Amino acid sequence: MNFGLLKNGTIVVGYLEESFVTSGVFEHLVTGIVWLVRNGRNYVDQSKRIEDPSAQTTSSLRGFIEVVSARSAIGHDAEGRIIIVNVDGKTGTRRGVNLYQMADLLISLGVVNAINLDGGGSVNVVENGTLINYPSDPCPGDRERYSCEREVSTITWYVNN
Repeated sequence: MNFGLLKNGTIVVGYLEESFVTSGVFEHLVTGIVWLVRNGRNYVDQSKRIEDPSAQTTSSLRGFIEVVSARSAIGHDAEGRIIIVNVDGKTGTRRGVNLYQMADLLISLGVVNAINLDGGGSVNVVENGTLINYPSDPCPGDRERYSCEREVSTITWYVNN
């Protein structure tokens, strides 16, 4: 599942052939698991049937979809504006959303296509070098009282024009 911006400014969302991904036409490309919103509709059930269940290794694909947790997604609206949404939460508690709820939230914000990026402790939001969300991973040294950001290998960014 991919979300990308071609060098000509076109947004691409969906399952892409390897040859297209490696063709050099992308300015930016991120990969996630579960297509949340397709053509303005909740697409989670369809993704559950289509996607490779081994792509999500922390639990079954069904469990991954249904668990309430922190979530992050990227999509676009009908005018072509890219929208990044993060919901704070903590896996195994009542804080956060499942992927059905995330898709419905995105639709309520006017998103017409979106993919799930990651969840849990990987959901970190930094603005001007400052962490501005409530991460869910425990901090070293005081695992009970404080939460800290997790080092992640992939980032997306937003520039307010």
